[in-house]
Amino acid sequence: MIRETIKEDSEAILAIVRDSEQFDENGLTHVEETLNNYLAGESEDLWFTADDGEPVGVAYCAPEPVTD
Repeated sequence: MIRETIKEDSEAILAIVRDSEQFDENGLTHVEETLNNYLAGESEDLWFTADDGEPVGVAYCAPEPVTD
């Protein structure tokens, strides 16, 4: 099932992102900050979690700057 990301997903999502090895430490810090801003209601970004009894995947979308 794909659903909106919630605070309780944070640790699992960060582990998924870390395990993907697609980001260096600076990138991982940016992902964590971006996720925390979303969960605090401080961004227009969208985060979705693939859930199979536990988070198994994540999708992130952000509005393109300087566009409507």
